[in-house]
Amino acid sequence: FTLGSKMFAVFDSGNLTRYSFKTTPEKFAVLTATDGLIPAPYAARFYWVAVVGPDALSGGVARQLIGESYELVAAGLPIKVRKQLGLTAPEE
Repeated sequence: FTLGSKMFAVFDSGNLTRYSFKTTPEKFAVLTATDGLIPAPYAARFYWVAVVGPDALSGGVARQLIGESYELVAAGLPIKVRKQLGLTAPEE
C-alpha cells in the first residue's frame, strides 16, 4: 500500500497474515521483541516491522499500527505532495 509513491504497508498476497509496516524507533524496539514480529528484511533500518506469526497482533492493534504507519509516511511527504493528496489543511 502506498501514499504519494511511498510505501506504508506491504502484504504477502499468498498469506495475508504476513505483512510489514513502518513504525517509530521507540515502538520498533518493543514490537520486534514480541513473538511473531521481527525486523523487516531489508527495511529494518527504516524501522519497518514484519509480522510473521499469524496471532502476533490482534486485528484492532494491527489496524492501529498500519494507520500510524500511514500517518508517519504522510508526515514525511513534501508539502506539495500532501496538498495534491488533500492531506493538508487549507491554510497550510
